[in-house]
Amino acid sequence: MIKKRKLLSLVATAGLLMAQFSVPLGQAGVLMGHAEAKDPTSEVVTSDPSKPQAEAVTGNKRELVSDTNDVTVSVKSEAGFGSADTITASLAAAKTDADYKSYSQDIAKVSLALSKQGLAIVDAQVIDLHYQVNQAAAVTMALHIKKDLSLNGISDDHKNIKVGLITSDDMVQIVEATIGLSHANAVNSIGCAGSLSKRVVVVTTAKLEEDKTLALGKYGKLVVDGAVGVAQQKVSPYSKPITVTILTPKPSALESSLDSKDFEVVKTIDKLYTWDEHFYLLDFLSDDYEVLKTEYQSAKDSEPKLQDLLFGEYEPNPLATDKGHSNTVNIYIRPRKPLGLKPMPFAANGIQPRAFRSRSVDSASQGELEHHKRIDYLGDNQNNPDTSVDDPGSQHDTSDLYRLYLDMTGKKQPLDVLVVVDRSASMKEGISQNDIPRDQAVKNALTGAGGLLQKFININAENKLSVIGFQGSLNYNSREGKPERISWRSIIYQPSINNNKDADVLKNWESSSALNRDDLSYKDKNGTNYHAALVKADEMLNKVADDGHRKIMVFVSDGVPTFYFGSDHYRAGNGTSDASNIKSSQDGTRAAIDDFKKKHPNLSIYSLGVSKDINSDTASSSPVVLKYLSGEDHYYGITNTVELEKIANKIVEDSKVSHLEISDTLSQYVDYYEKQPDVVVTRISKADKSKVETLYKDNTLTSEGQKIIKSVTFTPKETQNSSGKVTLTFKPDYKIDDEYTYTLSFNVKVSDKAYEKYKNQQGKYTTKGDVDTDYGSNNTSSGQDGFYSNQEASVNYMADGRWQKLTYKRPVVQLKTIPAAFSKIDANDDKKTLDGVEFELRKENRTAVWEKGTTAKNGRLVFNYLQKGKTYYLYETKARAGYTLPENPWKIKVDDKGKIRLTHPIEGELQSNHGAYVIKNHKIYQLPSSGGRGSQLFLIFGSMVITTTALLYRRRYNRKQRQQSIM
Repeated sequence: MIKKRKLLSLVATAGLLMAQFSVPLGQAGVLMGHAEAKDPTSEVVTSDPSKPQAEAVTGNKRELVSDTNDVTVSVKSEAGFGSADTITASLAAAKTDADYKSYSQDIAKVSLALSKQGLAIVDAQVIDLHYQVNQAAAVTMALHIKKDLSLNGISDDHKNIKVGLITSDDMVQIVEATIGLSHANAVNSIGCAGSLSKRVVVVTTAKLEEDKTLALGKYGKLVVDGAVGVAQQKVSPYSKPITVTILTPKPSALESSLDSKDFEVVKTIDKLYTWDEHFYLLDFLSDDYEVLKTEYQSAKDSEPKLQDLLFGEYEPNPLATDKGHSNTVNIYIRPRKPLGLKPMPFAANGIQPRAFRSRSVDSASQGELEHHKRIDYLGDNQNNPDTSVDDPGSQHDTSDLYRLYLDMTGKKQPLDVLVVVDRSASMKEGISQNDIPRDQAVKNALTGAGGLLQKFININAENKLSVIGFQGSLNYNSREGKPERISWRSIIYQPSINNNKDADVLKNWESSSALNRDDLSYKDKNGTNYHAALVKADEMLNKVADDGHRKIMVFVSDGVPTFYFGSDHYRAGNGTSDASNIKSSQDGTRAAIDDFKKKHPNLSIYSLGVSKDINSDTASSSPVVLKYLSGEDHYYGITNTVELEKIANKIVEDSKVSHLEISDTLSQYVDYYEKQPDVVVTRISKADKSKVETLYKDNTLTSEGQKIIKSVTFTPKETQNSSGKVTLTFKPDYKIDDEYTYTLSFNVKVSDKAYEKYKNQQGKYTTKGDVDTDYGSNNTSSGQDGFYSNQEASVNYMADGRWQKLTYKRPVVQLKTIPAAFSKIDANDDKKTLDGVEFELRKENRTAVWEKGTTAKNGRLVFNYLQKGKTYYLYETKARAGYTLPENPWKIKVDDKGKIRLTHPIEGELQSNHGAYVIKNHKIYQLPSSGGRGSQLFLIFGSMVITTTALLYRRRYNRKQRQQSIM
């Protein structure tokens, strides 16, 4: 009996030991090459908001489950949940503008994250999660949507459905998810792993385009950024709808008017939308139409606002519940060949025209400012003088760091100033009620030591001046023109455009202010012929067309034109202010102005109306044609001599460069180096380059900088094309001269997006740096392959009262990736290499795949595009036939110096051998060492031993009980 009892004890002990021994072995091997692990027994904590929760531990994991009317949610975590922890899920339901804004902001975050993968959102839905837990570890989550989630644009293979998790700290995780679809092709289940989140954003995606062209019919095309979608079906209410309307002048309106009520809608595109925080209008393409102005009304605005520029960034909003309109862009256009001026109104409420150039940004003359953009690579051990990040002993990794320099200096570019003066008979009248005659006031404003002409010479002795006088003579004879009856008893002779004497050159081009004042006197019994003045102005401007000077014309008159040249090239009109003559003279002058501007598109024109009645609607004094000539912002109605002097001074001041701004919109391939940007602004004397003044440093304006600079800012711009914008703004009244060079410099770092594109392009660049974009002796950009550092960089300023823009050249950056080589061999035979083994190199979140690869015949595999400072996980996804598939991944950590550390939870740290890390694979049924499962046999055998022991013990116990009952 004692021997049997010992035998039973021995068998039971062996069984227990075998069962216990099988558990750790189960963590180290696999029975079959592709066997998948089953979830261990999990604890279930039912989450019902109306009932207290009870904890019943049945294993080493816990689960929260909640069932609502909308969604059933199950969340599991290895860290476990407490008995008081709760979670619920529901479909998003926005009731207020704040709700819409909150949901749209989260979708915008997902859109930004997907844009880095080259994807754009087509449609989106949101699920809210409400939880109270004491931990926020990684979880696995299963959602069952009872009412289904309908999404537009689901592809046939469903692979374009993506899931984004919004964490409690507003971070975004794009996770791999298992999606279930109903028979109606709507999402009814989602399974994923990631951080415990407050929202789940489910989207359909399409390839992100660089830009998108919208057809406007006969009016042309509008180019928008590629993230703007065109709805084929109704999209989520959390999108930001966009409407574009095209407006042209009404047939009854003054063509020169820019008043919105003088336009009518001719084209509407109302099925546009975006998910991003901003959208961009990139270009308007048309052979027949030009843009006059643009208005923008976001969904939260009550009325449209005038935009300085058509092209650029717009900030949309989700549809506001109390406004009822989308984000609307109104684009006002007109035919490039104007249709004609409306007859001048005589009613008091007549519409006054506005400038069509007043809000445009002209492409500035390259001679006005010298400007350069250059780049310095900070990883070349050359110690840049403007930053300390590359100093010896610095802790910064400089291999991805660059410093950008944007400079600008004024040039004393000479001006050609043409002054055109009205000498018609009405110029003898007083400029105001009790003031001096108009021609006398003009003489005083133009001539003398303090006159306009001398002031232009004072600015630059190389400036050239010319003066034209014009009128409309009635004293032509039969040999000088063709006869025209202007009344039943009056005939005048009209000269041809080639032999007319209605305009004279009073001063030829010269760098002198000398002018005979009497030449500016009025001519009695003369009308007004703008057309003749423009013909003569064209002749004078052609004489200096190739001298490289900036051109300005100042046109002075006291009224409307009363003569013009007709289609037969003879003069028309009768010199009077009757309505019929004014109408025909307007039409003829309109054609002359259009032709003149076409010939001289870069000419800055100022028009001065000198009369006490010049701003009225009378037939003889309306400023409508003067405004048409210069644009409203450059027309000045002057009713006294003091005003005339002030305006003359203003024209001189306007000719100087002011309101200067240097801006650099960084590309998606570089980030502003916020760890230590070292933004510096300096001023260097051109005469003595050793004289360097610091105007801004260490986020502070110096005492000298406070006199010159308004602000230096960095504005983050997390869009698909830009990471932010650095802007240096000068004080508006600060005038730039040619004595100094102003330079803005700061540090940038190659972005993760650049690494991703470099990897996707298999280590190739598709762009080259512009010439002259290297700093000093650096040789990293000019003509070199790389990624552009800026989306756009420009110096913007005002000259001649108009905004000007000069674009900087584009330097490039390069990046340096870290290769990692691996060798796959048999665990029992290190000379036997294993080919055909497939791997995935995943990013730190363990879901996003960075690279894929398969071992070659020699068992080697190289991943070429690892990035410094990043962590990756290497997963074996397909083992060679007959070998186990490891369960645990290898962790690859690349430090800031590019050194690789490879570790495994079971094998520990692995060392490189001859430039490669050796990974061993075990054959099936062998005890593995690479983390696979191979414990099933041990579990089965151990269980059989325990079962046998239990049966034997039970049999012995029953026998003993029977014996006792007999006794």
